[in-house]
Amino acid sequence: MDSEKSTSKIRMNDDIGGLEMEELKKILKKFVDSGWDLISVPSQGYLVGEVSRETLLEAVKQADEECGSCGCELDPLYKRCMVLLQEQSV
Repeated sequence: MDSEKSTSKIRMNDDIGGLEMEELKKILKKFVDSGWDLISVPSQGYLVGEVSRETLLEAVKQADEECGSCGCELDPLYKRCMVLLQEQSV
C-alpha cells in the first residue's frame, strides 16, 4: 500500500508540463546540493515522492523570506520554484 501512495505522489508531481518539470527538478537538485536543511531535505523528499507540493512550497517560501535577497545563486531559484509549484495546482 505504501508503494502505491509513493507512486501516486510521483505521478501527481509530474502533472506540470515536461519542460517545466525538468526545470523544477534541476532547481530542486541545486537545493539538495546546497546542504541547507531548510530546502535540501524537502527538495529531496519531493524528488522521491515522499513530500507533498504544499510542504515543499512552504519550505521554499521560508527560504526565500530568510535568504532570498542575499545575492547567492539560489535567490532567483526560490522565486522560480514557487511559480512552478503554484502552476501545479492550476
